[in-house]
Amino acid sequence: MKAARLVLLLSVGFLLRSLALFLWGNGGLGDYRKVEAGRAQLSANIEELKRINSGLRREVESLGSDPERVALEARRLGYFREDQRVVRFQGRTSPPGSYTLGALVRVRVPRERRDWPWKLAGIFLPLAACTVWSFARKSRQAGPQQLNEDRRR
Repeated sequence: MKAARLVLLLSVGFLLRSLALFLWGNGGLGDYRKVEAGRAQLSANIEELKRINSGLRREVESLGSDPERVALEARRLGYFREDQRVVRFQGRTSPPGSYTLGALVRVRVPRERRDWPWKLAGIFLPLAACTVWSFARKSRQAGPQQLNEDRRR
C-alpha cells in the first residue's frame, strides 16, 4: 500500500513537472508562439519582396521595350543628347532613387532559459510530499495510542 502511494505521488510529480516544462520550458508553448510570430513576420516579408520584385520586373521590361523610358532614365542619371540644353538650379538637389529595398527581418534569439529548477522541483516535491504524508500518518496513528497511555496513568 505504501509503495502504491509512493508511485502515485511520483507520478503526479512527474506529470506536474512535464506540464510545467511543456508550458514554460525550453521548446515549450511560449517558444512555439514566438516561432509562429517569427514565421508570420517572415511570410509578410516574403509577400512584400514579391510585390517589390514584380514592380522591378515591370520596370525592366519597360526599359527594354520603350525608348522614351530609356531616355528619361538617362536624363535622370545626368546623360543628355548633344542638341539638348541643360538648365540647373542652384540649391536644388536631384530626387532620390525610386528603388525600394525589402525590409530586413532580424530574428531575435532568446537567451536560453534554465530548466534545472523545474527538474529539481519535479524530482524533490513528490519525495517531500511523500515524507510529509508519512510523518502525518504516523503522528495520527501515534496520537490515539498516546491518548490511551495518558489516560492509563
